Formats: sequence, structure tokens, C-alpha cells
Amino acid sequence: MTAEFRPIACASLLVLLCGCGFSNFDRNEQYLSAGSIDRVSIPEELDRPDFVDARVIPEVDDPRNIAGRSIEIRVPEALAGSGLVNSIVVRRLGDAQWLFLDSPPATVWPKIRGYWAQLGIGMDEVNPGLGLMESTWVGARDGDPEEVYNEIKNGARGDVQHKFQLRLERGIRNGSTEVYLEHHRQDVVDGLLPVWDRESSNVELEHEFLKQLAFYLGENINADYAVSLGAAGLETEDRAVLIPDSQTPLLRYRLSFSRAWVTVGQALENADIDVSDLDRDSAVYYVRYDPEGRRDPNMVQRAFRRLSRRNQEDGPTHEYLVYLQTQGEEVDVMVLSDVSTYADALLAEQLLALIKEYSS
Repeated sequence: MTAEFRPIACASLLVLLCGCGFSNFDRNEQYLSAGSIDRVSIPEELDRPDFVDARVIPEVDDPRNIAGRSIEIRVPEALAGSGLVNSIVVRRLGDAQWLFLDSPPATVWPKIRGYWAQLGIGMDEVNPGLGLMESTWVGARDGDPEEVYNEIKNGARGDVQHKFQLRLERGIRNGSTEVYLEHHRQDVVDGLLPVWDRESSNVELEHEFLKQLAFYLGENINADYAVSLGAAGLETEDRAVLIPDSQTPLLRYRLSFSRAWVTVGQALENADIDVSDLDRDSAVYYVRYDPEGRRDPNMVQRAFRRLSRRNQEDGPTHEYLVYLQTQGEEVDVMVLSDVSTYADALLAEQLLALIKEYSS
């Protein structure tokens, strides 16, 4: 190859390597700005086969009213990095108590069957579609909850009969489960079988069984993976729904007010959102929320930054009101910047999404 030819060859090779970047073949911008054209019509004298539109463009649902606006899509917050919630925990609210698990009902159901089998307790009713298990009557002597549990576990048979009904429900957060337990105690009179009046007899014994169930599931929930197809269909309707809106987005709970109030408080705590005050009578949590500050991956730096902002009197306060409003059998959660003004819709939706994801 002559010396004169080398520059020409190198230049040609450079053009080939750059490819369509210097040519009209790169149509990315054209695609983004392209419009639509009329559907092709077939002349009447030709055959007209049935037209099947394989790429139907659906109507756009735009409750946030962001069509035509430039929106920055950010990386969502990682929930696990902030210590979301305990994966298995017994919760109590008044007389109500339940076991919460960060696992779906379909995987929890087989493990609970194993729990009853380990205790040697048979079942009178098993209905995964309804999430119900009802035990046979089991004999044990009277005593404190731990003694009764050990009596049943060790196979002792006393003159008092016990029966348990366990119910699984979908948790508030997607992919979680709530387990409820009812106990009935009955004396055996003249050898007659007892009849359950469907009323709870011993709340503390129920708590003991839920606690022992929590220990069992903690050791076995990830072992020997199994799924119940019947339990997978448990109540498909979500118990917490985020409803976007261009003015007033809201989070709707299918819960009682008492349960929703506690759930929001726990979610704010789990999400590491400052609660400066609360007023249950007015159904309001007063919070400090700065979405920009939360994007700092270093929790220590984020805490110092939050403390620094509190000390800056002239800076933005980032203070909001999280307001709960009862609507029939549901509770709506909204975000306000003051008692008479709704917060910015996109910011409010971010905060409500955090509350939803950390609800349990």
C-alpha cells in the first residue's frame, strides 16, 4: 500500500465505523416527532380481507394532567435500604391482634398447615379459597397460656376442650399476609361434645399461639418452598389504593379509621419521615418531608442535612399535614401544605406512595 493511499483508506474506515451516525439512516428524532397517517384504503375492485389492527393504541388515562409536559423520571427509592418493617411480627390494636408477614398468602398457607401438623392438631375444616382453617377439639388442662400451649404441644389430654379457627387475609402492602386466630374453650360435661358459639374465649392464649406461630414461620418460611394455588386467589381487591390526580391525589384504605390511623403512623416511622406532631381528634399528622433530601443514599448525611434544615429559619420548612378522612367504610389520606391548601400534587403523590409501600 502506498503512503498516499493510507490516509484515504483510514478516512474510509472511519466513516464505516461511525455508521449511520453521520448519515440519514439515524431516524431517532424523526420517530419521536412522527405523527399518524390515514389508514390505507383498498380499491373496491380488489379483495378486502378483514383488517386486524395488531397494534391498537389505547386511550391515554392522564389523571395527573402531565400530557405535553417534560417530566424527569427518577430512580425509585429502595425500600429494603431503610429497614422496611419486621418481616414477621405480631401486631395488636385494642382487642384485635394478628400476625403480619412479608410473604404472600399462597406461600404462607402450606407453612401454617405444617405448623398444625407439628402440634399434632387435626383439622375439621380447611378452605384455602377462603383462607380458613378450623381445628378439631383438643384436650388440655386449664392454666396460663404458655402452660396450655405446652400441654397441647406435648400431647397431654385434659378435661377442657380447645378449638382454634385461623384466618388468612391479604396484607395492606402487596405481597404480604395477615393471620388472625380465634380460640374457644369448653368444659366436657357428661361426655358430650362441646359446641363452638364462635366467640373468642381467651385472647391471651390466642396471642401465645400467634407468637409461637411467628417463631415457627421465622424458621421455616423460606425452607422447602411450596405454593397453595387455592390461597393465591384470596381477596384480589387491594386494601390500599393510590389514586393519582392533578390536584388532590389520595391514598384510600379499606380499613377502619382506628386501623388506618395506626397504619399511617407506623408507615411514617418505618419510612423515616419526621413526625413533628399529631392530633388524632383532628385526624392529622404534622410531618417534615423533603424528597430531594431523601435521595441522599447516606442515611447519616441525610439526618445531618435534615437537622441543618431545621436550623435554617429562612430556608424552606418542608412541613406538611397528612390528613385522614373517613368515607363510609374507607379512609382517604391526603397531603396539605396548610389547613386550607392542598400540597403540590406530584409531591403529595410521592409522599402517599411512600406511606402505601411502608404500610403493614
